[in-house]
Amino acid sequence: MTTVLAHFASKEALVFDQDEHHEEGLVGAVVNRNSDQSLLNALRGYASHMQARHEQALVSAIASDPEAPMSATACRALARFTLDAYSLARDAENPLAAVEETFDLIEPGFAPAAGRQSATPLT
Repeated sequence: MTTVLAHFASKEALVFDQDEHHEEGLVGAVVNRNSDQSLLNALRGYASHMQARHEQALVSAIASDPEAPMSATACRALARFTLDAYSLARDAENPLAAVEETFDLIEPGFAPAAGRQSATPLT
């Protein structure tokens, strides 16, 4: 998982770091919502947008790496598992151990692609 972790300062950053504008975005989703939009729908829309933005950026970084999985689907899956590690860890008694366990579970399926072709370009 060194490929994914190369994009973060540390494993802790992967789980606990937030966008520097994350707080502003959350507050803005509430304060700047349309008058006919409910509070929950505004927050749900913000969360969906942030997840999609982070996922696509991470998929692109993974796909361009020489150790990328062979297929675009595998690149997307690895990005999704990486981002979902946070929600798994958040509720764990030991969040860092939960992240480690999550990556230990998925690592065999995403072994380095040594000798394989690069991932199929994403469209």
